[in-house]
Amino acid sequence: IRPSSLVYGPWVSMAIPTGGLPFFGKNIVCIGDSITENGDYPTRLAARLSANVTKIGFGGCRMGKHDTNTAGLLYDKMCMYQLARYINTATYTELTTAAADLFALNGDDNRTQAAAFAAINWATVDVIVIAFGTNDWAGLVPLGTTTSADGTTFRGAINYTVDKILSAQPHIKIVFVGPMWRQRYLSGDGLESDTNPNSSGDYLIEFADATIEMANLNKIPALDMYRESGINIYNYATMLIDGLHPATTIGYQRVADKIGAFLTAKL
Repeated sequence: IRPSSLVYGPWVSMAIPTGGLPFFGKNIVCIGDSITENGDYPTRLAARLSANVTKIGFGGCRMGKHDTNTAGLLYDKMCMYQLARYINTATYTELTTAAADLFALNGDDNRTQAAAFAAINWATVDVIVIAFGTNDWAGLVPLGTTTSADGTTFRGAINYTVDKILSAQPHIKIVFVGPMWRQRYLSGDGLESDTNPNSSGDYLIEFADATIEMANLNKIPALDMYRESGINIYNYATMLIDGLHPATTIGYQRVADKIGAFLTAKL
């Protein structure tokens, strides 16, 4: 602030009462795939909102069911519909055991985040931000119907997730974050998602739309990151490190800003 006289001194900080910050001291858990695991947007979100934010990211994982090969069966235990089941039953042995077995199998170490997930007191969590979809598309998870209710389809996994979390912890506010546009399918191939479907003929934007559709049907807010991230064919070389994952600082700051603004507007 500035003094009212015409003699100006240095700028000084203006104290903001804690009651004036809607997320001050709130507990938020961000759950997602490698975009969450490898990035710092939860830390940036915490700074923006003055909230306590826990990051839970499992690279390669999906909203719905993973592959049925050996590694896929272990990754499946870390997919969102399974995580919702653990919250519902308050049992986490499957998750922590799968993380240990996966590390022994191929060196992918998800043990820290599995332990962190198991340690969360969900009764104290205010908001869960759920960000999946890009691996469901790449992994050929069927979209399913609006009445699907299990992890074998994408829409079904969303319904199942909402059911299991809110049946056990009805006070929690769930927010879905849809998948972003991506400049490639496999690294370096340049098969951007607007014009290139997966081998099942599904486009990534269909998974983005399904996220919004199912969130709406469940009376839950969903952020359309596909259309509203501002990351596109013109700036992806700056905003993304590999055509898919956000770039350190600028890319992840964009994700944090979008999610932070959405939470502030919708919750």
